[in-house]
Amino acid sequence: VVSTQSTGSSGINAEYGDVPDAGTGVSVQLSGSQDTMLIGLAFQILQLIWFGLGLSKWMMWIAGVLAAASSITYPAISAYASQNADAEQQGLLQGILTGIRGLSNGFGPAI
Repeated sequence: VVSTQSTGSSGINAEYGDVPDAGTGVSVQLSGSQDTMLIGLAFQILQLIWFGLGLSKWMMWIAGVLAAASSITYPAISAYASQNADAEQQGLLQGILTGIRGLSNGFGPAI
């Protein structure tokens, strides 16, 4: 049985129960999923530029920190998509997003 009510004070009250607070959850609560996606993409752009211009080891560590910060993008995309989809289509939608992510991770480096 799936609960549709929040049972605790922490987390985002989602249609299918509580989603635990994490970095993405807090960011989505504060600025919304669209802004969180843009913030994550901005960190990704900065990381790629920094990595491309890096000349020493310490610069690569900074690029790694920026890449870690950009990891909020995919959960924000999932949250945005699930907020705008019917309850009956949630599984299909998340499956499509995960499939696109997998294909991008596989074919992206080859391109």
